[in-house]
Amino acid sequence: MNEIEVLSFYNDKRDALKLEVIAGETGLGRKIRTSEINRLSLAICGFFEYYPRERIQILGLGDHLYLSKLDRTRRREVLEKALEGDVIPAVIISGNFSPHIEVVEICNKNRLPLFATTAEPSRIIGEVVFYLEEFLSPKIARHGSLVSVYGYGVLIEGDSGVGKSECAMGLIRRGHRLVADDIVEIRRHSEGVPVGRSAKFIQNYMEVRGLGIIDVINVFGISAVLEKADIDLVIRFEEWDPAKTYERLGLDEQTTEILNIAIPYLVLPVKPGRDLPILVEVAALNQHLKNRGINSATILQERLIKTLSSK
Repeated sequence: MNEIEVLSFYNDKRDALKLEVIAGETGLGRKIRTSEINRLSLAICGFFEYYPRERIQILGLGDHLYLSKLDRTRRREVLEKALEGDVIPAVIISGNFSPHIEVVEICNKNRLPLFATTAEPSRIIGEVVFYLEEFLSPKIARHGSLVSVYGYGVLIEGDSGVGKSECAMGLIRRGHRLVADDIVEIRRHSEGVPVGRSAKFIQNYMEVRGLGIIDVINVFGISAVLEKADIDLVIRFEEWDPAKTYERLGLDEQTTEILNIAIPYLVLPVKPGRDLPILVEVAALNQHLKNRGINSATILQERLIKTLSSK
């Protein structure tokens, strides 16, 4: 099961969400294991039949005003029950108000991180869910180069030295954008789409035999890189084998699985004289047409059949 420490979440989102730790700082080592968020409204009203404690809990202005109407004994009673245990990762107070002293005391006692922010709950929920989906979704690493070609994420794979990085550099030179070279980290989002990005320690760098390490931003400019991209097409480079039969018509469409998602897949034979960047560009454009229901090979086949049957 994927998980992230509350401390890491806080460090990453502190500035964007203007988060402030106001209690339970000793519990920042708690783990977040789900991207879903829960509002505390039902729990503080005493309804616990469905209370997902494993989620980050949001306490908004409406909840605060409701708690203000309870006497101190009842308020402490419902908060003790709502915030008990060590399953809740953290509580975020959302809105421009100071929490009741009971909330602070109980969070300190339970070592439950309590954050405060002036941001509205809707914004908090949107940003936190998006962030957690990025980190908690299934993840693998693949060897290859990921380039955004005409807005389509093309993952180029193949044996070491076959020319993946050289092709990626050629595509960058033609105005396309590098996402990752050598190590591509891939996560599956909730929409069922594999998304690739670079490993952080080599982000925006390439290694090309004979040239060494290339800083893509300094050489080609900031517009030559992209932080992440959906993987829409996988192309495998392999040394040309005269004894092997390669696809010539494109009628038989192949797929490969990434995180149990079927992705269109092509094999491109490599030999001197082939302009691989152009071939990858055309492959991306052709896949775009296929996604719109336009298959050149099928159209030509139907035209030939119609011509032959009319004779």
